[in-house]
Amino acid sequence: MASYRQIVYRTQKPGCYAIGSAFGNVVRSALFQKSEKGLCLPQGTASLYLLVDHIDNISYLSQHLEAGHVVICDRYTDSAFAYNVVKEPPVPNEILNLWKQFAGPTPDITFLLVAQDDKGQGIGWALDRARERDGASGKQRGKRWNDYDRQRLIQQEYIRLLKDEDRTVLVPVRKQDSSRDIHDKILQTVSEKLTVGAAETLEFA
Repeated sequence: MASYRQIVYRTQKPGCYAIGSAFGNVVRSALFQKSEKGLCLPQGTASLYLLVDHIDNISYLSQHLEAGHVVICDRYTDSAFAYNVVKEPPVPNEILNLWKQFAGPTPDITFLLVAQDDKGQGIGWALDRARERDGASGKQRGKRWNDYDRQRLIQQEYIRLLKDEDRTVLVPVRKQDSSRDIHDKILQTVSEKLTVGAAETLEFA
């Protein structure tokens, strides 16, 4: 049986360091440092910054898709609409329409990790885990949605937006699940949804 090497391009939004758009670090600095200092951007400005990063990111990942590579993106267009549910004031419709216009290629599969409320304990454990992982200077610091109520609203909005999409796979995550447990759930779904043929090696670009 013949084997082949499948190139996998990994990216994220907004970009950071060597992953994703080069605009990502500028966006993160502009948005999160202002938030840490208690400074507010004009209405819709943050979404426009993120849109610039998104458009640049698409320019790279589209090249990989055209070459037949696999693309894995940490967050995508859907996040612009899911997070809008907790923004005060909400992003103007004119800017959301730009997100729709520049949405980019539709993913074959969208994995939505859904924190589970076990025994009426809520999903606060998910945010606690993120804070513990990142530490005091981690990515959660200074963000307006860095509280349990807003995280719950964002998750509900993600589910509302994506649950009826054929591409969506809801992955339940419980407090006791390890990173390996979550990885195995996703890998099982990929194996079921995609025909991987005789691939033996994945080469990351």
